[in-house]
Amino acid sequence: PVFSSNFFAAVIDETAGSGTVVITATATDTDAGDTLTYSLSAGAFGKFVVAASTGVISTITTFDSEVKNQYTFQVMANDGDPSYSASANVFIYINNFNEHTPTFIGAPYTPPLIAETSTKGTAVISVLATDLDLGDQVQYYLNPTATVPLGTFVIDATTGAITTGDVKFDYDLQNVYLLSVGAKDTPGK
Repeated sequence: PVFSSNFFAAVIDETAGSGTVVITATATDTDAGDTLTYSLSAGAFGKFVVAASTGVISTITTFDSEVKNQYTFQVMANDGDPSYSASANVFIYINNFNEHTPTFIGAPYTPPLIAETSTKGTAVISVLATDLDLGDQVQYYLNPTATVPLGTFVIDATTGAITTGDVKFDYDLQNVYLLSVGAKDTPGK
């Protein structure tokens, strides 16, 4: 037998369920009457199966690209008795799906004290959130509230550092500010 290519490559989403067709590995045999039988090497890791008569490779389980995002194994074709065989490499890449939302570390945060004389840009507190999805970047934002006028505080969207805005603080008018901080990952979850 001879495969149509030395290798076969495919990309599937990590949300692909069991039974998803990934790729068809095709081989031919010039001997009349020989029937090809396809199989996979142990490197398929119990994640893939091949239809013995067609070479169709399918999934047999679910995937998590954060755990493993690439599989490499071989597909073999045997042609009968006496048995001759051929093999080709198979590369399967798993696309990440945005299934995790950012989670704040250390929340709830201890409220800091800031001086009434604080000027614009005075450091208040830094928040930190993580996202378990591969490659996602967390972006921070302040949720508007009725008790904190817009511009009183500013958050760095990349670092989570909160500073004072362009406002004059007056302890006698307002001495407590309750901030609502949000975090989203790059796809906007």
